[in-house]
Amino acid sequence: MDEREINLADLLLNILLHWRGLILLMLAGGILFGAYSYISSDREAKALQKEYDEQNAMLEEVEDEEDVFALSQRLLEEQMTKTQIANVLSVITNEELMAEKNSYLESSVLMQLDANNVPEEWIVFAVLADDSTAANNIALVYENILSGNGLNEYLSDKFNIAESAVDELYSIKYATNRFYLGTNSFSMAIVYSDKDTCQSMAQAVIEYAASQTAELKEYLGEHELVVLGQYYSESTNTSLLNTKKTYVNDVMTLETAIAKAKDAFSDEEVAYYNCLSSSKMTLKEDEEEEIDETESELDIVTVVLAHISVKYVLLGAVLFVLAYACLLAAIYVFDNRLKRCDNMQEIYKIPQLGCIELRTAGKRKPLQFVDNMLNGFWNRNRRSFSVEESVKLAATAVKIAAVKSEAAYVSIIGCNMKNGSLDICEQIKSFLANEGIRADILDNVIYDAEAMERLTDSSCAVLVENVASTLYSEIDEELALLKRQNIKALGGIIVAVK
Repeated sequence: MDEREINLADLLLNILLHWRGLILLMLAGGILFGAYSYISSDREAKALQKEYDEQNAMLEEVEDEEDVFALSQRLLEEQMTKTQIANVLSVITNEELMAEKNSYLESSVLMQLDANNVPEEWIVFAVLADDSTAANNIALVYENILSGNGLNEYLSDKFNIAESAVDELYSIKYATNRFYLGTNSFSMAIVYSDKDTCQSMAQAVIEYAASQTAELKEYLGEHELVVLGQYYSESTNTSLLNTKKTYVNDVMTLETAIAKAKDAFSDEEVAYYNCLSSSKMTLKEDEEEEIDETESELDIVTVVLAHISVKYVLLGAVLFVLAYACLLAAIYVFDNRLKRCDNMQEIYKIPQLGCIELRTAGKRKPLQFVDNMLNGFWNRNRRSFSVEESVKLAATAVKIAAVKSEAAYVSIIGCNMKNGSLDICEQIKSFLANEGIRADILDNVIYDAEAMERLTDSSCAVLVENVASTLYSEIDEELALLKRQNIKALGGIIVAVK
């Protein structure tokens, strides 16, 4: 016998045909590992609950609310890793930053403007003096005055706008597209949501600048501040558009990051986050309100429940299935019995005259159609024959081989002819008899002395072997027996029972 190769497809089919056992073991593994995870979790939960109860009792003994928050924060930090603490602090920082950006978007006068249609009033100032160098220097002084806090306070009082918002509504330009100006001139751009207010603010700026002239003349010398031009326009402000887009994108990015981080919070991180949030909220409220609103959030953890770990359930299911599959593979590899994927020509160098698959009429297994589907997939590239057709084809092949060998008597030999194999041999014997060839069926020829003696008159023999019953060593012994008796092996027939 030549060295046998393992057919991976047949090995896989053999494992899949045990799908019922695989499912049962998968369930058993999931249940066992799930029970183990629950028992471990219950033991840990009881220990943690005891620790949390002690910590909550400590909190109840503290009367000062700020001390309660400080103690609660410290106890939580003792239970957490540095990474967990950093995760919570990062979320709180991002929330504060997002709140600031939202507040700016909602309260800023500039952010309320339509960036595609911004009302804008331009004022062009010039400083006139006898000396051009003095005029240039004085112009710089006016630029500093008109960009300082004095103008912010003046406009804030006059138009009832917050100083921080006023600073965004005007800017000093050092050049203009409408006038060719020297360095003793500068221009200011004022924006607002409506034309009338925008022009009123421009007029207020002119008044404020004029009010500074008398005092500056005392220190800087004789000069004159004149308005060279003033005009109104409505245009698209790309800078404002980009700024608004940046703020909105930043808010959306922060909101997404905060939501993802909160979803990944552990129980300890949630408690720590609630503690810090409550502490910050309390600083902004009265003492009476803070006690009522934060009392329910001061406990470290109120109840710790045991749970079943899905990870352990899946791990148990996978491990049990893999263990069973490895066991089936080992049994298949070390099984020394004939398999239905074997070929007599490749293993024993004798022609394979046929392969007959019998279907037993025994009790059907539950969900038998799954087995039929797997077997159908295995045979998808093979032509399917009925048992009668397979027997006739095998018998014809035996007859042709016998005629070619000029043999009038053929021995049909094998081991453990059962489960229909003996009936197959009888049908072949009957077919050969009709063709004028005498045949004799010899079961267990290597174990039965009487059957072995009946080989004396035979010159040719055919081997009929059963899948999952006949041993490879038995076929070797049968071929060795035929060789010793100078009996020609016409070929072999494999019989498989489904």
